[in-house]
Amino acid sequence: MSSSDSRALRLSRLNYYYKAIKTIILDRQHPVTGLIPASVAVTTHGDYRDAWVRDNVYSILAVYGLAQAYRSIDDDTGRAYALQHSVIKLMRGLLTSMMRQADKVEKFKHTQSKYDSLHAKYNTATGDTVVGDKDWGHLQIDATSIFLLMLAEMTASNYNIVQTYDEVDFIQNLVFYIEHAYQTPDYGIWERGNKSNHGEAELNSSSIGMAVAALEAVNGLNLFGSRGGPASVIHALPDEITRNYVTLTTQLPRESSSKETDSAILSVIGYPAFAVRSRDLRDITRNEILEKLRGRYGCRRFLRDGHQCVNEDTSRLYYNNRELKQFENVECEWPLFFTYLILEGLFTENFDQAKEYIEALNPLLIDSNTMNYYDPEDLPTDVYISESIQSHEHMPLIPELFYVPQNLLEAERAGPHSQDRKPNDNLPLVWASSLFFVGCLIRERLLEPAEIDPLGRRYNSLREKNRDNLVQIVLLSENSMLQEKLAAHGIETQTLDQVRPVTVLHPGALTDIYSILGQNTKLKLSGRPSKPMGTLSTCRLYRVQGKLYAFTPNFMDTLQYYLNSDSEYLVSSITNELQFTRLHWLDNGRPTMVLKLTENMFNHNYHANGHTSSTEDARGYSSSFGSRNRSLLKFIMALRSGVYAGMRVRLGRLSELIPTSHIECLDFLVNKDKNLWEKTLKLEDKRKGLSRSSSRLRFDDVCSINEDVDFTNNESFSTASINSQQRNSLRRRSTALTTPLCDLESKFSGDYFGKKPRAWKLLDHVDTPTPSSIEQDKAEKVRADLEKFDISASTDEIVNGNDEDDGGLVFTTSSSSDDDKEKTDGQETHQDGHQEPPTSTSPEPLALSLGDKSMMDVAINSLSVSTNIYDQLDLLFYIHTCVNDLEHYIERFEATLGELLSEIYIKAMDLGLWSVVRQVAGITQKMIPELEINITELIVRRIDVTVGLGQSEVHICRPQRTADLCNTMSIIFKEDLREGPLVQEIIKASGDLIRANHHIFDGIMCLRTHDIIIAMREEIMRLRGTDEVTAIEALMQLSPYQLKQLLLTVLGGPKLSSINTFTLVKEQMIATDIDYSEPLDTTPIDRNIKLSCPAHPFIQMSQDLPDLSTKDSWIIKVQSGGYLAGCFAHIILDDHKLPIHGRGLHVLSIDTNSRSIVDLASFDTHASKDESDSLALMINNLDPGMLVCIAALDEFCESLTPEAVKALSSLGSTKVRDAKYRDSWCMIGVKQDKNNPPESSDGTEVLESLSPSTEGPTTYIQYTLNFGEEGNTFSPKLKQHSSTIPSTIFVPPSHGRWLRRRKNDGALNRVPPKFYPHVWTLLERSGHGINLGNALLPADPLVFDQTAEEPNFAQIVEGFMDANISDPAEQQVVVLSLNILFHLVEKHSVEGGVGKGSIDPLKYISDALKLFWSDWVTKYTASTKENGDGDSTAQLKLEDHESLARNLFFDLQPSGTHGMIYYLGKAILGKSDKESIQHCDEWTERLVADLSQSESDLL
Repeated sequence: MSSSDSRALRLSRLNYYYKAIKTIILDRQHPVTGLIPASVAVTTHGDYRDAWVRDNVYSILAVYGLAQAYRSIDDDTGRAYALQHSVIKLMRGLLTSMMRQADKVEKFKHTQSKYDSLHAKYNTATGDTVVGDKDWGHLQIDATSIFLLMLAEMTASNYNIVQTYDEVDFIQNLVFYIEHAYQTPDYGIWERGNKSNHGEAELNSSSIGMAVAALEAVNGLNLFGSRGGPASVIHALPDEITRNYVTLTTQLPRESSSKETDSAILSVIGYPAFAVRSRDLRDITRNEILEKLRGRYGCRRFLRDGHQCVNEDTSRLYYNNRELKQFENVECEWPLFFTYLILEGLFTENFDQAKEYIEALNPLLIDSNTMNYYDPEDLPTDVYISESIQSHEHMPLIPELFYVPQNLLEAERAGPHSQDRKPNDNLPLVWASSLFFVGCLIRERLLEPAEIDPLGRRYNSLREKNRDNLVQIVLLSENSMLQEKLAAHGIETQTLDQVRPVTVLHPGALTDIYSILGQNTKLKLSGRPSKPMGTLSTCRLYRVQGKLYAFTPNFMDTLQYYLNSDSEYLVSSITNELQFTRLHWLDNGRPTMVLKLTENMFNHNYHANGHTSSTEDARGYSSSFGSRNRSLLKFIMALRSGVYAGMRVRLGRLSELIPTSHIECLDFLVNKDKNLWEKTLKLEDKRKGLSRSSSRLRFDDVCSINEDVDFTNNESFSTASINSQQRNSLRRRSTALTTPLCDLESKFSGDYFGKKPRAWKLLDHVDTPTPSSIEQDKAEKVRADLEKFDISASTDEIVNGNDEDDGGLVFTTSSSSDDDKEKTDGQETHQDGHQEPPTSTSPEPLALSLGDKSMMDVAINSLSVSTNIYDQLDLLFYIHTCVNDLEHYIERFEATLGELLSEIYIKAMDLGLWSVVRQVAGITQKMIPELEINITELIVRRIDVTVGLGQSEVHICRPQRTADLCNTMSIIFKEDLREGPLVQEIIKASGDLIRANHHIFDGIMCLRTHDIIIAMREEIMRLRGTDEVTAIEALMQLSPYQLKQLLLTVLGGPKLSSINTFTLVKEQMIATDIDYSEPLDTTPIDRNIKLSCPAHPFIQMSQDLPDLSTKDSWIIKVQSGGYLAGCFAHIILDDHKLPIHGRGLHVLSIDTNSRSIVDLASFDTHASKDESDSLALMINNLDPGMLVCIAALDEFCESLTPEAVKALSSLGSTKVRDAKYRDSWCMIGVKQDKNNPPESSDGTEVLESLSPSTEGPTTYIQYTLNFGEEGNTFSPKLKQHSSTIPSTIFVPPSHGRWLRRRKNDGALNRVPPKFYPHVWTLLERSGHGINLGNALLPADPLVFDQTAEEPNFAQIVEGFMDANISDPAEQQVVVLSLNILFHLVEKHSVEGGVGKGSIDPLKYISDALKLFWSDWVTKYTASTKENGDGDSTAQLKLEDHESLARNLFFDLQPSGTHGMIYYLGKAILGKSDKESIQHCDEWTERLVADLSQSESDLL
């Protein structure tokens, strides 16, 4: 065919489509506004003659595609020009209508209120609004986003839509309007929000996905095209794009809380958004939609969608309870969604998919001439629509939807997709027709995908795998002195002067710069709201008028919140941000992170005398770098290797890294007022341009309530008469504050990069009284134990818990106030501003009453001479309760109350007195800047957050602004002011953890912060053997990093039941004074009890260790090779070589009773005596009879202490005493009972091998471990206890591991996969509900209103269980019992009580407990009879030992012949209606065995 014939054929086909598109679409376009009505139909379901933003954009796509097709053949008829400007006219019509609501855009940026949003539809003839702000679900992020997305595509196609700078500014503000879609619940594509149509907005994946596509498309786009300059470029911040994208990928395939999935998501994973990069996630989402929603006539929008069903009540917009169930399986089907699937196939060159849905769509097309379906003989068999149905007289029309007629409803319910449906009256749906024509143009190769997608959105899948980006790091020192100190450790840094001509500024400067973007006085638009810039933004370099600027990251700003003043937490933060940057960096060039190091990050803790030592410690670290801050130094030194935690990093000078960095142009500033930005970007003026002014603060009248001391009346009390516990209460308790404090310490902050001046007004903190020599020795020993964890603790903290002194709270003042004044005025002041404490006479008790101003002067005098930071804080708090104003000026100190609190805040951070820090933060209502982001991180992953307890508990199920969170917490945390900051830390840490590894939160629906605090308290109580009061104080004193690690322990889940306590604490670096000799605490937790008182990775060891319960016999081999003998250590169980790395002794301990590996631990006894002490501690705390295998690697003798040698000897070793430097040594022994030693002690029962360093490795020592056989070589012959009830019966079956896991998992309400759908099935089968005590979870209306996998249903069940089960361990057993019941009902048709009233899992547990206790007593009775002790069954009645029985039962491992599944299964089967089952033990055993094999589905 000649080129002229080809052109003629193409022109002929284009002319046909021009006719069809003009008739169906363009003839509806208004000649003045350019807008198109959604339809001409007016039905009982609504008036469709208005112009919806979304429908207009989709409707014009066919015109856009046809214009591009005409342009490709160099059209000379003028149609290309006319079509192009029809597109421009519509887009400008929408732009004009939206610009009329510029005031709403401005309000919405700050409020995100649904009533301040842009309207979703306008009058077609005038472009005006048609309904009120509250009369429609206007907040539809996807509608604004699709407008921006197609604006970008059309602009890239050289369509001149935006024509003025005012319009550019408005478009830029639309970017700000949608950039927080990830935390903005909206009404979604269907305009009604929650599927029950009650007007409840939700986070919708379809809206977030379209926002992702729009932000990516407009970023860097010049709206004036090739004729534009820097001022017409649109900017979208990478952090906001990433947050939206992460939220989207987390939610998919779910649409929202009320919708399991939605066909609207097809527009997100395919054309036009192509927002999902992961091919696997796209396939999973598409398959989920097709499996649940596809029908013969299209796809349903979502499950139980009643819109336009014949049985829908059209007299109201909302649905009543139980009404949604009637729409199940009869939802209307929309052919619109087949057009999305066709386009996705064509754009991604998946022609099989395109063909499949073309063939599915063709029978649904209606002939415009006959208004009937096309004759089947005319339908095509290939991918093209035949010409016979494309004549000018016969144009294909696509109905809006197909419904089930009234007379066929029951038949369709009984057999889904079996009945013929009818199209509704809305014919054609212009939106669907437009997409259909685009597909036709591409199928016939009249239009190339690149012509309608010039930005290449279809290639987004090529970025499926996150690139392993190399992160460049620039280290800056605040001064030359710090630079020299770091250089002594081989760390090269630069000062601010040395990085010139690049200017380095605080991230607040970048925030100020971007706040100018989009400002427009005529439209009254303020630009971007002043919110902190993310790490991805600060990892860019910026150019303004030829000058380069770099910005430090926000998370390095220690003045915003106290978290990063903990160096270990700072290292953790840097590591997290490096990982985040590596995974989500998509700009050209490499990310460049500029880290500003200050002396405060490295210095010793603040001392009372204001000085630090200059000696070096045993490890060679200069004391200028305090022991508490060595982790930061170690971290920086580790970065020099080029790889850290699996990340590629590069340290370098800033000038060297510029060529490979990404440089962003900020030349849009040149068109803005220079007064707004020029000083900001000048280094010498940064103090003026960027200094932050302190906010004026107001506080409401306050009162404090304490259970022990009544503060509510005006009666004074003597602080000398109250005990230590009451004193703690007095100190910690404070009041509800209503106004948040911003930058309290700003007056101490100097400039962005300067040091905080230390012109203190209060006396330095001095610990009193001095501990006794015995206490001092104890403190030093415990401190040495903690050093191995890199944990520091003050002497008083170790000796006295959290009390820094030895008495009740005493406010002191001298007997003569005048003398005091003279002494205070005359005290010596050093050059560094430190004041020597005055010599005072014996203090007298000071009686104060909170809020009573009569003692203000006395309190101020006491404050002037106090040298205890706790007393200083209490006095300031008393003053605060009297004046209720942080701006209150105290002449005695020439400072305001706020400044004095700030001084204590900073001093406490330097001292590491975190309890004080948290209390000041609570008093001043300091908020973590990223708190709202971290809450959003949790919520979008289906994890709600609660704060408070009982009636005051607040459930946060949707993203909230920081100000709202502050108000909420100020109301809740009235009694213990430290709990508010603690809750913030938990939320912040949880957000960080879920970003790093979301699997840690598997099975958790709600993060109840109070329950988590209780669980952490229980961990400390268990480890320290202490009471609740002391445990809470220890918790409050944990550093932020230690608290984060403790939280990680609580979140451990399976980890808690797979290893023993010692290893877990060692790995997690829990900084508490642990007494390992205390017995395991099996006390049940009551979560309703109020608080009694006012970057080490989570190592998954269990996945590398074999399961010993799978076999009855194991061959153990052990061998050692010292440094000169191969430098290795082998411990092999059969063919499974255990993972052993690092120098020192590697210890494997096995519990032969439970057939499980207790621990695999490593101790570097060459480098540290602390490690030797830890080895001894571990061995001494092993249970008698445990098998222990030890192998040495490299060298282990240098720091091996006598205590460690003694402990190894207790295992039977005789050769370890003879080991020399770098010798090879290994052994297999058994832990002996020191109170009942074995009869033979000649050393022949241990396998041991020692080889000198010059004679090669040891020989393999081998032992066969046979479970269940008598007379194992290493089983010591222990003497029987004379007690009638032996102590062994009180040992939990799993040594407390499963009880501990169930306690913590119960506190988190963790459940197994598919648990909530299983509960839905049980409710549906039951027809009545589930009983927990006196509470009932009714089946009606739950199963009628919610579907099985609907998040809303899961939240209801989770809340029901949390409210009615106080013991977290019992809750986990309830979960297991319901899962077992589902398994039996679903797979074995065993009803087990289902169908005969409500399900009672607590009854199952009670029956299972009786069965367990009966077996336990039988086992014990047999043992006592065998030893001739007689029958003691009478002493072991369940009613007398119920608490013990529950603890033992809750500690059962799930599987096994006598595991928890066994007993629960038998209890449930005992309730079965089938008598044959009830009396058939053989079949019962078989079912229980099957359940045990399904353990992974039940846990």
